[in-house]
Parts: sequence; structure tokens; C-alpha cells
Amino acid sequence: MNLFSRAFVRKRVISLAASTSVAIASLALAQGSTPAEHIRYAIPPPHVADRKDRDNESPFMSENAAAMNKVMAQSDVSATSKATNYLPSISDFMIATIQPRHIRLWLAAHSKDWPFAAYELGNLKGAFDRLGQAHPMEHEIPLQDMISSVTAQPFEDLRKAIQAKDATAFDKAYGDLTSACNACHQGTNHGVVVIRAPTDASLSDQDFGSTAP
Repeated sequence: MNLFSRAFVRKRVISLAASTSVAIASLALAQGSTPAEHIRYAIPPPHVADRKDRDNESPFMSENAAAMNKVMAQSDVSATSKATNYLPSISDFMIATIQPRHIRLWLAAHSKDWPFAAYELGNLKGAFDRLGQAHPMEHEIPLQDMISSVTAQPFEDLRKAIQAKDATAFDKAYGDLTSACNACHQGTNHGVVVIRAPTDASLSDQDFGSTAP
């Protein structure tokens, strides 16, 4: 005498296999050792399309598929959270966003490309603002306030020089800004970092001779 029908046994096996799949996926994701794309197909779903009793098993498959999708969604949220929580270091900001604009600002002015110089001045100010917002304090030093105090006047002088297309005034203001940067490096115990005006225009890949269409 059969205590359980074959259909019932198949349902339980499918449910157990899918539950095991979810458990394995959760464990692997928690350990961070298995990419989500691989886990999704780690245990393939049973093929029931060719069986007469597949309709009876569909609720089990749907329920277990939903559980697996929930695990995968949680892993996607976790990965996104880690990506958005990345904060560039002060050095990253300097090398990637500030120093290149400091260079291009000088090259633009010395190429008499005043519109681009004005553009890069705005970009440079924005990069300093983002640095201060991301790192308002550095080793108990109010970095955001320090940046504002040492760059405000040079930035204003640069704006006026660019607007007037005055190369001499530009060089003076650019030198003041560069000196202010080096003073800030000293004040934050990074005196080893010393910047200066560029000495070779060929260091840039920017075409300062072309005009916008």
C-alpha cells in the first residue's frame, strides 16, 4: 500500500531541492565568494513541462522561484550599496579632479583660449568644493574652511583676469593660487606635495587652437 502518491513525492522533492538552492545561494552571497550570476543557475529548476501533473507542481515552483528571486534581489541591493558607499580619498580627489584642471587652466590662458580658461576655472572651483564637502575634516583640521579661506581671493582674481583677457594679471593670480595650494599642503602635513605652473604645453592632449562649432 502506497502511503504517498508519486505526484506528492515529486512535489516534496522539488520543494526540498529549491529550498536547498536558496539556502546555498544565501550562504554564498553572505560569504561574498560566488558571483550572483553564477548562483542564479547553480541548481537548475526541474523540467516539468512534459509531465501531465505539471499543473499541480506549478505552485511549488512559483513559490520557490519567488524565494530565489528575493535572494538575488537582496544581493543586487547589497552590491549597489557597496558601490555607492565608495568615498574617494583626498589624494584621489587631488590627482583625478583638481590637479588636471589646475594644469589645463594655465594651458588655456597661455594659449589665449579665454573661454576655455573660464570653463576650467569653474571646474576647478567645483572640484575644490566637492573635496571640502566630502572631507570637511582631516586629522582634526577643518579642511573645508581652509580650502575656502586660501582659494577665495585667487579665484576671484583669476576670474577678473580671464574676463579682461589679461595674461599678466592671470599669471599673478595663478601663482597666488598655486602658493595657496602648497600652503594648504603644508598645513595638512602633506608638505611633500609641491605643485607649480606647468612648464611644457605638450603635456596636455587638449587642442586649445580649435573653436566650438
